[in-house]
Formats: sequence, C-alpha cells, structure tokens
Amino acid sequence: QDMRRDFGRETVHFLCVLKGGEQFFSDLIHFVKKLHRYSEITSVPYTLDFIRVSSYVDTESTGKVHISGCDPTTFVNKNIV
Repeated sequence: QDMRRDFGRETVHFLCVLKGGEQFFSDLIHFVKKLHRYSEITSVPYTLDFIRVSSYVDTESTGKVHISGCDPTTFVNKNIV
C-alpha cells in the first residue's frame, strides 16, 4: 500500500546487489508479487535488475566504487529500491 501511495503508476526498479543481497531481494520480490496477487487495487509496475558492486582489490579498498551488470545512468531520475 505504501508503494502505491509513494509511486502511483510510476515504474519501480528493484536492484539486487549480488553476492550478499540475494536472500533479502528474493524475500522482497516474493512479498511484492503476493501483494499484487491478492490486491483489489491496481498494482505498481516494476522491473528487476541485478548488479555487482566492488571497491576492493584483494584486501585493500581502492576508494572507488565500481558497478557492473548495468549502466547506472539508465536509472537517473527513476524510482530505485
């Protein structure tokens, strides 16, 4: 219900950070699908994407975050969860 209030009919983009976020992401998407299945109100459109995020080489941080799996600029001005 909060998603409907916050996003209306705007598409929500769910991003899963691989190597650590899979279980939470799976549970979240399961809940969203369940909400849509049993709702009498129009559902919120959404997409699913997966990314990898790294900032380490061996055991040292590079100080720079590297995102792979998608072009981050495609999510500018989008609703990201």
